[in-house]
Amino acid sequence: MLDEEAIRYQLSQDDGQILVPERDVAKIRMVLASKGLKEQLPSGFDSLDSSKGLGESQFMENARYRHALEGELARSITTMSAVSLARVHLAIPKESLFMREEAEQPRASVIVHIINGMDLKPTQVESVINLVSGAVIGLKSEHVRVVDQHGRLLSNDATVGDITVTSGKQTDYKRNVERTLVAQATDMLTPILGVSNFRVQIASDIDFSKIEETEEIYADL
Repeated sequence: MLDEEAIRYQLSQDDGQILVPERDVAKIRMVLASKGLKEQLPSGFDSLDSSKGLGESQFMENARYRHALEGELARSITTMSAVSLARVHLAIPKESLFMREEAEQPRASVIVHIINGMDLKPTQVESVINLVSGAVIGLKSEHVRVVDQHGRLLSNDATVGDITVTSGKQTDYKRNVERTLVAQATDMLTPILGVSNFRVQIASDIDFSKIEETEEIYADL
């Protein structure tokens, strides 16, 4: 790829690293990112193969396992064509022998670097959410947040579950309902009061936890 772009470089004989002029590093990284070149994959469960230190505490053992799991999930997410780099952060509460009324729930944050000119579809974001939530016991889909390199919350555009509507879609639906009601009220009042002689404002309160169904049952005679 460097040859095709006529970029000057050298290969280090010691470690095989690619060396380029320091002043061109930022520009070359932009060129490679635009071509879809993948970043170096994070370490995963292979990091656990290293010899365990003598007297390592349970805390450090759990931290190493969590870090390895984060790396494995990041590797899987990076296989998506639109993603050049991914980071996963897991917040797993410590298990306790005492029962509490409101136990802490596991949570996860995923940061994806999307290749320029490409985008993640809502179905792909939902796949990321399901992948992460399925890898951690007790982690619910609604407790997984996906953010891109620009700080956009992508998980708002994904549907989680069969009938659950995410907050972003709920807000859009609420605004559409309000606009429709304002238009209907304006159409009714204009012939009576005249144009610009009234003002209509509507603030809707929608209960998304309720679902209306219509059912028809035909009995065999």
